[in-house]
Amino acid sequence: MPAFESQGAHLRRASSVSVSYVTTASLQVAAATTNIASTHATADMVTAGVTTGMRLILGTTTGACNTTRVLTVKTAAATVLTIHEAVTAQTATGLYFNAYAMEDIGLITGWSGPNRTLTVADITNLLSTAKEKLPLTHDSGQLTIDIIWDVTAADSTYLHYMLRQDQQARTLRRFDILLTDEKTSAATQPSAYFFKGYVTGYNINAAVDNVMKASLTIDITSAVHEIPKV
Repeated sequence: MPAFESQGAHLRRASSVSVSYVTTASLQVAAATTNIASTHATADMVTAGVTTGMRLILGTTTGACNTTRVLTVKTAAATVLTIHEAVTAQTATGLYFNAYAMEDIGLITGWSGPNRTLTVADITNLLSTAKEKLPLTHDSGQLTIDIIWDVTAADSTYLHYMLRQDQQARTLRRFDILLTDEKTSAATQPSAYFFKGYVTGYNINAAVDNVMKASLTIDITSAVHEIPKV
């Protein structure tokens, strides 16, 4: 029976390196070559900061065929980004994107979530012959993370200090989970989940004959986007 191995899975936080790419000309999304091309004569997407592996979210004021998805940059050049995922052809004035570099949260021993639920309202009335219900809002719930706690003020290795700062500043962050059904390479990527959330819990634990540990809680405040393996 096929199964996902836990060992080797990654949980990542979006770094402070992000790119908002907005031009006065249109971006064009090409389905056949799975790329996004800039029609701007001088705007350079690489100079703007786009790099391989970034998560990319399209936005537009007209036409939304690709804008409900999270895409992944396979290769980056000045005027063309190749995307891992299949895309729908699109040309729209005002099409833009935001791109996010992702960094591993280190020394994770386990996590649980997202624990997604669907709110249901009871609409049973006096003429009902059985219970009647109406589905309402999706709740992506929480993600709880267990870590071996290792933190310094200049923490860029494990991000534990940065996550504490996110909680302190009430900073909304983007996260993704990389599964283990495919290796990350120039041509392939594993299945993944991508979402936004706030660090709401940060509990440090100590015990005899053990290392310092911590349990973190991320409250998710978006849909959980499922990214297929390639």
